[in-house]
Amino acid sequence: MLLFSSCAYVTSLYTDTSVTFTLPAWSQKIILDYWQIRWCCADGIKIKEIPPGTEKFSLMLPENLAAAVIVQPVTKNYAAFFRPAGCIYPENTVSTWTDGFAATILYRLLSADSGNLSARAYSFSRFNWTRFLAEIRQKEKESVARLEAAAENTVDETTVGQKTFYNPWNLNAEKILSEITAKTFTVYDLNLSAREICSIPVTELFSGINATDAVISTYLPENTIVKKYDIITLRKPTREPAVFLLFPDTFEILSVNKNGIVSLVRSELPI
Repeated sequence: MLLFSSCAYVTSLYTDTSVTFTLPAWSQKIILDYWQIRWCCADGIKIKEIPPGTEKFSLMLPENLAAAVIVQPVTKNYAAFFRPAGCIYPENTVSTWTDGFAATILYRLLSADSGNLSARAYSFSRFNWTRFLAEIRQKEKESVARLEAAAENTVDETTVGQKTFYNPWNLNAEKILSEITAKTFTVYDLNLSAREICSIPVTELFSGINATDAVISTYLPENTIVKKYDIITLRKPTREPAVFLLFPDTFEILSVNKNGIVSLVRSELPI
């Protein structure tokens, strides 16, 4: 199913309006230094910093014209280690970790030609971002439900499928960007099949430690999965090494081949 509408819902004229956004909650054991807010809209690419403890912030945006808002947590000891939260205006104004991937896709689409941002904003406002966001949220929710069912033995393993968590950052972002630009994108491009991802028991990867408490994923929603189900889900083969924090003092950089075999590329100390 294509996600472009037949006509734009914006006119060639727009007025700037003040929009209030909500930040995600921060309850991690890692200390938050500040939020870095990046946004891209018809008016340009902008950035500002917001102190921890803030719940809301406001931006001036072209009214009802597509804008990507990226909310990057910057921590005291690990810099921008975590994947950003985000939201897409005007579809929503509540920044979430799950929506961070979609917001990053729109940000990259808009900023690909900074000299013609206004035209690109008009063009990508025709894309069905509401459906795009809903599909990712639903797939993540369904993957958690499958893990819960498997853990409770309420469903036969063969019907549950592979025990994997849907992490949108495992998607092929370059393919999605190309197909949205070419107007050939379909919701099937948001699928992650067993051929593309694999789950690895955390305690097997990092033996000799309390791994489920120490291993921290860059995608914050995955950390609940690590603790509860003792797995991390990786793309196979990895296009770029997957990074995990072995709290408090080591970055573990992993690579996965097409057969799902994981190897440690290197360990690094946080900068």
